[in-house]
Amino acid sequence: ILIIKRVKGEFLVKAYLAAPIFTERDRNFNSYLEAEILKRCPDLDLYLAQNNASINDKTGCANSADIYVGDVTRLKESDMVITIMSGDMPPIGSSYEVAYFCALCEQDPRRRIIALYDDSREGQHTYSNAKKDAMVSGIAENQWPYINLLAIGYVKKWGNIYHTSQELIDAVEREY
Repeated sequence: ILIIKRVKGEFLVKAYLAAPIFTERDRNFNSYLEAEILKRCPDLDLYLAQNNASINDKTGCANSADIYVGDVTRLKESDMVITIMSGDMPPIGSSYEVAYFCALCEQDPRRRIIALYDDSREGQHTYSNAKKDAMVSGIAENQWPYINLLAIGYVKKWGNIYHTSQELIDAVEREY
């Protein structure tokens, strides 16, 4: 159960959506997640970095210190991190945010991490047949994704990983 804060007579949970933000595809998916989460959790104070124009409008001039202060300030205030770990590699910025938040979880273990890892190759190792087994034993024919197990360990220590965006949204609602 999360820390519930009373703000102006209402309960309020702060969450940070750590996700890649530099492609149209990523920004659109993040906006979809944000909208769906807020439909189910309308009082959730959800921070999505792409909406913070003061540090993420790339036509502006936010420097590294500005970005650090903008994002880390919000991470410190958050009760929950929702993160996207999908892709050929988990996004480097999101990975940093998760690692930083894990240090905060060590100080306050009521904080939670909820992650999405929806790679379609996940779980394929459970399906075996002779042709596939012969193929994957060759160089560069691995059909399974790689994800850094340290990053997975961070998330599993302080939360859970889900396979679909719907499962992720359900989990946010349960934790909220």
